[in-house]
Amino acid sequence: MRSTKQICREECSYQFDYNHNSSATVINRGSYLEIQVDGSNKVKFNGYDIDISRADGGTHPIRLYQPSLHLFNGSQANAELIIQHAGPGEPVLVCVPITERGGKGKANSFFSQIIPHAVSGKDESQGINVSNWSLNDVVPSAPFYFYIGAYPFQPCNGKINTIVFELKDAAAISSTDLNTLR
Repeated sequence: MRSTKQICREECSYQFDYNHNSSATVINRGSYLEIQVDGSNKVKFNGYDIDISRADGGTHPIRLYQPSLHLFNGSQANAELIIQHAGPGEPVLVCVPITERGGKGKANSFFSQIIPHAVSGKDESQGINVSNWSLNDVVPSAPFYFYIGAYPFQPCNGKINTIVFELKDAAAISSTDLNTLR
């Protein structure tokens, strides 16, 4: 697990407009849920177009961990969404902390459309009917921390650009969905 102390102010740029009405497939990978999305995603890192995919072309480009892999103020968040991107140059991870909060916000809706339908068996897949569902609903438009390091999950090697949002800008998940995720 990693924690960071510096805020990226000038050396990196992340701009995004993810598909506004994506479909979703969720696969239980045991230690995390894999989320597969479709459609057109417009994402730039330092001016370069990047896509939602692993640098090696493999699967598992979006992962939902419970609890978080990163530490926030020395502690894990309730969960963490990690979106892998590839394009020219080094791959990029976008890491969004998730905290338990009630309400009817976009992030709560994002999770409530997939979590109750995720299968409990390892490596089982479930296509899910979602509406007005987008990664834009959980990725904050906020300052972020940035570091270059190894992957925070297996095989924990390689060189990866990593964007981590602050806990104060975390996406919200209901207590019901968080308990199901656990």
